[in-house]
Amino acid sequence: REDVTIKMEVDDDGRLRAEVPISTDHSFYRVHLVAEESGFSNLHSPDYEIRAVADLTPELQITQPANNREIRSDATLELKGIARDDVSLEVVKQAYRVNRSDWREVVLHTACGTEQVIDHRWSLRGIGAGPGDLLVLKLVGIDSKGNVGESAPVRLAVTGRDEDPARREWAEKEKVVAEEVRKLA
Repeated sequence: REDVTIKMEVDDDGRLRAEVPISTDHSFYRVHLVAEESGFSNLHSPDYEIRAVADLTPELQITQPANNREIRSDATLELKGIARDDVSLEVVKQAYRVNRSDWREVVLHTACGTEQVIDHRWSLRGIGAGPGDLLVLKLVGIDSKGNVGESAPVRLAVTGRDEDPARREWAEKEKVVAEEVRKLA
């Protein structure tokens, strides 16, 4: 064991305070106090176990919308997900970009605790996405230590206002059926 001397200070409330470096290779610490003026000490002070636990990176997941879907440029998107941290989330953001533009961020929640459910309606009007563009979005979480976590990105193909993705999907299915009928004939 290595003995380290740390000077303590008296705060405004009369309490003793000190910063004690905590290491993952040591788990037992002893507070041995020695009075500065009298030299009186507590020779038989007990050991205290302090375990250093790593503050993990926040975990985030988008549950809606699904990846690789189409969305109209004038739609309102239902963004749903979950953000978790082992200690405390300070902020949860929605990050997005159109094609290869810079990421833009919108703060969704602050001072979240250890878990935050995401349920956000987001209008795509005014973000600069038009037919043929690729919209990529993700959730970003920052914990109380400053660790940053991100969800897997979700990619959405932007269609025009007059295009109906459900109609296009139906047309694709009709093509497949027509091709199968042609093969049988």
